[in-house]
Amino acid sequence: MQKNTAIIRCGAIGDLISISSAVRSYKENHPDEHITLLCGESCADALRRAPYIDNLITLNDTHLYEGNIFQKFITAVKAAMSIRNCTKCFILHSDFRWELIADLAGIPNKYSLHNNDIKKSRYKIYMEALNGSERNDSKPVFHSESLTLPLYKAPYICIAPGGARNVKSDTPCRKWRGFQTLIELINININIHIVLLGSADDSTGINNEKIIDMCGMTSLSDAYHLINASALFIGNDSGLLHLAACTDTPALGVFTATSPEVVLPAASNVTSLQSPLRCSPCERQGSYKLNCGQECTGSIPPEDVFKKVLKILDM
Repeated sequence: MQKNTAIIRCGAIGDLISISSAVRSYKENHPDEHITLLCGESCADALRRAPYIDNLITLNDTHLYEGNIFQKFITAVKAAMSIRNCTKCFILHSDFRWELIADLAGIPNKYSLHNNDIKKSRYKIYMEALNGSERNDSKPVFHSESLTLPLYKAPYICIAPGGARNVKSDTPCRKWRGFQTLIELINININIHIVLLGSADDSTGINNEKIIDMCGMTSLSDAYHLINASALFIGNDSGLLHLAACTDTPALGVFTATSPEVVLPAASNVTSLQSPLRCSPCERQGSYKLNCGQECTGSIPPEDVFKKVLKILDM
């Protein structure tokens, strides 16, 4: 008889990429189990082609996070019905309310995420939750589709100046304000092209023959291929930074309100710069000090980031 196991993880693209290595390890350890991943529609592309997931089911996360009480209830019931044939469920959320979906589905064996160590890497927490122990091979994995855009032959850097915005929340305190100045510094001092990535709202508006603005024009797979072929990726704590961690491309993460030790995998190609303010990082399990002046978003001088770029590029 086939063993059916459900894994529940919603949130953002980075959240799904963060569980990729843990789910892959679980499948390797339990090849006879049929793995169903229940996630939000807005971030499903992060693991849509993962070969270690047998069935990917999406729920309407817009209704779940922003809908009225009726929409939230209907979404939860539909989610529960979609995994009712499972006998085991891993809920990779610390919020106990996610357990209600497993309860509604009548799943007899459920395992919730109750690790409240706010300083521990989330990659390690997920690995421990699914596999019982931490492993060193925590590098995230992304399985892409074929590239639909031409790759640039000239050397280029990928920069994602936005992010930190998804169906669940918009956290401007995670967005560094120095990207426009950094782009100008790179443009003036380094003979290299710049490819801008992100949503249409992330465009900087800078017009230059060396700057290629692809904001709002790429799929997640296209962004992966562009980053993978680039000389360097630079971005905030965002889904695209997690995507860059799946490649072998050197990446530089600029952290304001969150901690790279918590967010990034241990075995990573990502270098980070952290805000020097005493109050940073202020993030605690998804909550931020939003009533402050958000000085952390401007606390890292663009010149310091540029020096880091030169060091990574060995210039």
